[in-house]
Amino acid sequence: MSNSSLVNYTLISPHKNSPRNNSIKKITIHHMAGNLSVERCGSVFQSREASANYGIGSDGRVGMYVEEKDRSWASSSPSNDNQAVTIEVANDGGAPDWHVSDAALKKTIELCADICRRNGISRLNYTGDSSGNLTRHNMFVATTCPGPYLQSKLPYIADSVNAILDGRAAPTPVPVTDLGEITYQVWDDVTHTWLPNVADNSDYAGIFGCDVDCIYANVKGGDMFYRVSTIKNGWLPEVKNRTDYAGIYNEPIDRFSARITLANKVLNYQAHIRGGGWLPVVTGCDINDSNNGYAGVKGQPIDAIRMWLTDKPVVNTEPAKPEPTPEPEKPAEPEKAEEPISEPTPEPTPAVEEPKQEPVTEPGPEPIQETPSEPVQSGPEKENVTTVTDTETKEDTNVKKINWKQKLTSRKMWLSIASFVSMLVLAFGGKQETATQVTSLIVAGASIIAYIAGEGFIDAARNSTSEKSEEDK
Repeated sequence: MSNSSLVNYTLISPHKNSPRNNSIKKITIHHMAGNLSVERCGSVFQSREASANYGIGSDGRVGMYVEEKDRSWASSSPSNDNQAVTIEVANDGGAPDWHVSDAALKKTIELCADICRRNGISRLNYTGDSSGNLTRHNMFVATTCPGPYLQSKLPYIADSVNAILDGRAAPTPVPVTDLGEITYQVWDDVTHTWLPNVADNSDYAGIFGCDVDCIYANVKGGDMFYRVSTIKNGWLPEVKNRTDYAGIYNEPIDRFSARITLANKVLNYQAHIRGGGWLPVVTGCDINDSNNGYAGVKGQPIDAIRMWLTDKPVVNTEPAKPEPTPEPEKPAEPEKAEEPISEPTPEPTPAVEEPKQEPVTEPGPEPIQETPSEPVQSGPEKENVTTVTDTETKEDTNVKKINWKQKLTSRKMWLSIASFVSMLVLAFGGKQETATQVTSLIVAGASIIAYIAGEGFIDAARNSTSEKSEEDK
């Protein structure tokens, strides 16, 4: 009993029964429930009381952990494990789907076919229960293994393996030199042969009325990825260039999707439906997009395809520079009227007492005018005195433009202050009642200040008049 030549890595687990007590009649597929490499999977089986004969990583590499002559501890069923070669497959996606990479799925098919050939299994049958010779872990114990995605692919795996075993797999055509930007060909279901290569949209690949089973293609100067959907098994794994072909021998396709890596080109492709006509051109690559993600119609066989490239529109990513906006003409400034020339007002200066200068009475809130005790005598001397006094009074009035003593007795000023403070109280969250009380206090205080200042002004005026009378005597 031999082992597979597809193995890339070996680390034998101590958790096994040697030898198995039955001949190999089945294959059981599991999933790793994680994206483990073949090395990491082997390490787990060194310590964990479980094992499998083989493991497949997401990169398509194969590891061996229990030789085929021995029974692995994999399926929770000694009866099944003694008859089956068990395979663990890595997941490149997590719950709930537990997706498996195309490379891992392709290698699973190849490994199963190799196991069947070496152990005399002429056909792999998936029945959906343990009576078939392709089984799964959750047939023997309550578990999600091998996961929804891989479980859905078991019929496809069985069909693909049987095509290989029966010699029905389409032979891989010999790669040809580039005939154009895109070179492609199809496997015809009636003639059972690869039809001639076609370049771009110079022609189409296929024969009207004969179903297409497989596609084989490449793009010049880049990579091309493509996949097909068969009427029987749905979407198959994606392939790259001519490293493989997309499809299964003797299974007509109903849809195909393709993409390229050329940054400055757009891939255009379309399908011809058997008994119908050409479907709209497709440029996208998303099997979930029925409008522009694939060519074809589910359930309707394709009998011809064609593909070609067009230049990708150049998109200017730089923002458009705004055109300079002309500056509006400045309106002509109106001619200024000539201002009257006036004497500059002197800056207020502190009052300086001069000897023998008569005091000037400052006006109070209620100015008091005192009548001189003697009438002013007319004459040259008196007229000179009167003229000088009037001139000095006018100059002094210009110097003292703001009479703060008078302002302090102004009711308007204190009412303005009270209103301002009241608004501040309200602005900082105070109550209306508080604001009213503050206003009342300010007005009351202003009345006291006005009374004191007013009386002081009157007393000062009276004292000044008395002193003047004494000097005149």
